Amino acid sequence: MDIEGHERDVLAACSEDQLRRIRALALEWHHGIEELETLAPRLRRVGFDAKLEIRAGNTRYLKARARTT
Repeated sequence: MDIEGHERDVLAACSEDQLRRIRALALEWHHGIEELETLAPRLRRVGFDAKLEIRAGNTRYLKARARTT
């Protein structure tokens, strides 16, 4: 997902049903770490394995893949 800082708005607007339609998600996060630490558990609750990554220079990423049943 590369939408230049609008990731938060788009993901916040998604219902849980809409999120469940996604198979994989990778994004660079341009917002506060606290919001990212809230998003990852939300994705886990709806069926994703979600991992946060913080690289040198405080660049933040979230990678999530839907769990297979």
